[in-house]
Amino acid sequence: MGVENFEAISKKVVKQNKDIEQFSNDTILGVVQMILCEVLELSEATENAFLTDDLTAVISEASDCLYLLVRLFDLLGIDGRAIDMKIERNYQKYFGKESREQAVTDWKESGGDKTFFEKYLDNLADSD
Repeated sequence: MGVENFEAISKKVVKQNKDIEQFSNDTILGVVQMILCEVLELSEATENAFLTDDLTAVISEASDCLYLLVRLFDLLGIDGRAIDMKIERNYQKYFGKESREQAVTDWKESGGDKTFFEKYLDNLADSD
């Protein structure tokens, strides 16, 4: 999913959350707790899908998770650029590595996420 698609989906979710009164009082922590519940439901649905070859519940629960993550992004004021940052980070951290363990070790030695995000944000500021 590209940033453009994320932004389009986000607009729909944000609009619906403004339209449905019951959603307007949810807190950041409340949404995070809902995400945790949905992730557990997704895990169970996925296990059941292996037994039944029915992905209906997996699709439903995965969509619930994405929907709630969009709500959380909105509540925190995070936009789709965070996804671009994550994609760039994953390329730098994992691409060409032999294993996840090696990638994690090398990443920590290079300064980790803090160093990456500082450089990334500085480059964004310079390009504006």
